Amino acid sequence: MVIQKQKEHRVIKVIILVFFLVNFMNMGSQEKVVGKYISKDGSGTHYASYSFDEKGIFNFEEGGHLGIESLGKGHYRIDNDSLILNYDLTELEDESYYMSKKYNNSNDSIQIDLTVKDFENVTIENVMVFTIPNGQSKNIDKDGKVNLKFKKGSRTDKIQVFVDGEYWAECTIILRADTNYIIDVFMNKIEAFGLGHPKAIKGEIEKYKILKFSDTSMTLENNDRTLIWNKH
Repeated sequence: MVIQKQKEHRVIKVIILVFFLVNFMNMGSQEKVVGKYISKDGSGTHYASYSFDEKGIFNFEEGGHLGIESLGKGHYRIDNDSLILNYDLTELEDESYYMSKKYNNSNDSIQIDLTVKDFENVTIENVMVFTIPNGQSKNIDKDGKVNLKFKKGSRTDKIQVFVDGEYWAECTIILRADTNYIIDVFMNKIEAFGLGHPKAIKGEIEKYKILKFSDTSMTLENNDRTLIWNKH
């Protein structure tokens, strides 16, 4: 009975020792990851940036000469020889949107009246409105307004209206071709010229096999590709 208890105590001690060793190794690996890493393509114009802090949080940005194209934020951890990125903290931007009213009459044409404003309800300038399939293209006036007219179609026909401007997130509107509309469009600011919001990555988990750590870089493998992230 005494021998059996001694064996059980030894087993428990071994399990505890292994637990602490694994956690110690993981903590040491996580400390090595802390910092900012950048990888670039062959041309040097496209980059991916990863920043890791001591609290297990990472930030990701990817882009080029036009600015940030995609981004994400989440928790990271070291699991044996792998770096796990969980994009669970990415903050999402509000998109441009519209509110509409519609009315009908017996005219052989329809009218679409738009007023374009920012999120503070202030009319804005330098915004273009263009349509498919009719191919109309107009700039809003100094009061943020534009009027469009079309030959009336059937209730199954659709008109696509695109509202786009410098440093504004594009708003896409799909309307019936047999109905008149009064529309207020509310545009949200963007940082990069001529683009919508950067693509937000959320609800995704990435796994990288860690091949090598050094003071200046980290070598990883993902989907049979070897990646080198240089530390900055």
